[in-house]
Amino acid sequence: MTMTKQKRNGGFTLLEVLLVIVVASILLTIAAPSFANFIKKQQVEAAVTQLQSAVALARSAAIQQRKPVFIKPIVGGNFSNGWLVTTKDTDTYASCTECLTVHQLDDTSVYSSGMTGSHIEFTEDARLDAAETVHFCQTGGAAGINVAIELSGYVTKASTTSCGS
Repeated sequence: MTMTKQKRNGGFTLLEVLLVIVVASILLTIAAPSFANFIKKQQVEAAVTQLQSAVALARSAAIQQRKPVFIKPIVGGNFSNGWLVTTKDTDTYASCTECLTVHQLDDTSVYSSGMTGSHIEFTEDARLDAAETVHFCQTGGAAGINVAIELSGYVTKASTTSCGS
């Protein structure tokens, strides 16, 4: 009597598949909180970069048009919801007749504070009357970035951990 060998098909056993699923689940559980924090930090960084672009636009427009240019919050006294760049002091988000650009932020992920005035104003020679600092922070997080705008319009940024929510 001869024994025949069973030929094994090239697949995975149920045990091997379950083991891979368990290992992948453990790795995702470890990585997910870190990835969520990374996303929040990137949202803050994006808001800061967009404000830097708005400052550059405002300075350029002030020189080109030879008149004051304003960066104003869309709502309230901070940039949590975004801002508009305009050549008219009385412009608002609802009625912006001389807007150069409007930038909206998702205020559920980023908030701002620390402005001393109601807006940032560049004079005809692209300078500020007073230096300004704006704080951008993660909503529900401790990390943030301070944005300092000097009298000359030069923008610097520095990380901070003084955000409280």
